[in-house]
Amino acid sequence: MNNLVTLDVSAVPSKPTGVGRYAIELIKGMSVFNEGDVTIGTCVSSSNAHLFEGFDSVHTFIQSPGNRGLRLIWEQSLLSRRLNKSHVKVHHGLHYTVPRRYRGAVVVTVHDMTLISNPRWHETTKALFFGDAIRYAARRADVIVVPSFDTEKKLKDLLSPKGQVVVIPHGVKARQDTASVDSAGPQRAEPYILFVGTIEPRKSLETLVWAFEEVASRVEDLRLVVVGQLGWKAQEAKAALEGSRFRDRIDVLGFVEDTELGQLYRHAAVFVYPSLEEGFGLPVLEAMAYYIPVVTTKNTAMEEVSQGYASLVAAGDVGDLAGAIIQELEAPKSFLQNRMTIANERLSIYTWERSASDHLAVYKSLL
Repeated sequence: MNNLVTLDVSAVPSKPTGVGRYAIELIKGMSVFNEGDVTIGTCVSSSNAHLFEGFDSVHTFIQSPGNRGLRLIWEQSLLSRRLNKSHVKVHHGLHYTVPRRYRGAVVVTVHDMTLISNPRWHETTKALFFGDAIRYAARRADVIVVPSFDTEKKLKDLLSPKGQVVVIPHGVKARQDTASVDSAGPQRAEPYILFVGTIEPRKSLETLVWAFEEVASRVEDLRLVVVGQLGWKAQEAKAALEGSRFRDRIDVLGFVEDTELGQLYRHAAVFVYPSLEEGFGLPVLEAMAYYIPVVTTKNTAMEEVSQGYASLVAAGDVGDLAGAIIQELEAPKSFLQNRMTIANERLSIYTWERSASDHLAVYKSLL
């Protein structure tokens, strides 16, 4: 196969969240925008292959074991040999890592720099392994793809990569129509604050829970809805949730499917994302697609993405966060039109179609 490019999506879990969404939407976009001058092959795992089936002009190149440890060993052994034997021109590691014995052009996506800048937010073994992978990418990769200018700056400041760094933002799905969203289930009677994200230290969910206590004491019937899987080092967030004096007004839903998530976004009174640092902050963009008020953290990628739309607060400041939530809840309806205008401007920039097209341009430049 001439001009063969492979994309390693084997790290995507069967219940995909942020990085998984990026991988799926990228492959979907490749199937639409690839004009046939590039052959796209995917490196999937036995546990996620079903997520990448049925896309035109994209084929499965190889399948890895489903177990994480075995998959990482496979990447550095069997995958390296197969890529070289098949004369793959460009290989793209979508989750920090690449096979180190591969001899072709290398593209690596670095989603954020917290594995190096704040390793305490991650499992120790994960921080060590992926921190080393990012450092290797800085030395070896021909192109490093990052999702925001904030991440680009941190990468260059910390590692001075030898290859080109290209900012390719994520996108957001078009909003579902009202009928399909509402069919996901009954609407909630009470107004609610919505949080979406894996429960882990950098998401700072405990800050939101403490702020919610201040707000809930003033706003009768207000609820907090938490969507996201339980991650690592989540003890503080769990303690805050279980110890809240308004625990009976907090709903912890775990992972939800896209249709139900769309309903939750659409009917939320305000979306709050108090994360300390992100590479992009996709849930903020998703909330903007539903024109709901957003409160998030200043001096982060979320400020870059939401430019002019969200209310911004200092990281970890409970009082500041509570005040911003109340301000959004009390904002006049006349703010809606201005918010819609800003959202539409931002959403026209952040599309999965544009992301896929920009990735293809990177591959062609290396071919």
